[in-house]
Amino acid sequence: AMQCPNGTYVGRTGPNCQFVCPTTDTSPKEETTIRTKLGVAGQGLGISIIPLTVVQDSRCPTDVQCVWAGTVTLKVLIESGLGASTQELSLGESVTTEAETVTLTSVSPAASSVHTITSEEYLFTFTITKRN
Repeated sequence: AMQCPNGTYVGRTGPNCQFVCPTTDTSPKEETTIRTKLGVAGQGLGISIIPLTVVQDSRCPTDVQCVWAGTVTLKVLIESGLGASTQELSLGESVTTEAETVTLTSVSPAASSVHTITSEEYLFTFTITKRN
């Protein structure tokens, strides 16, 4: 048996009888979800996320057929013990800091062709995952 970098042990495998360590990290990840509004700090896992402005909201309204789903791009301030930085996050995409991965996972309310969303109505959901 051989000990892999992640601490697990593997035996020889395959036609060449090689040691093959797992390529995915099987250790549990520390993760949390926070919800917050523009200008209001959301906190979790030792960091603070403050949505500053909606740079773009091109989501397809729920009452319209679109060829593209669109997205939301949000300017945020991320603060932690390691410092502060301003980032732009798009819906479903992640940014990685020194210690965390931050993903903008949802934005509500849904877009509608008959109602313009005001700044006060936006609610943002972020997932924060500690990096190992």
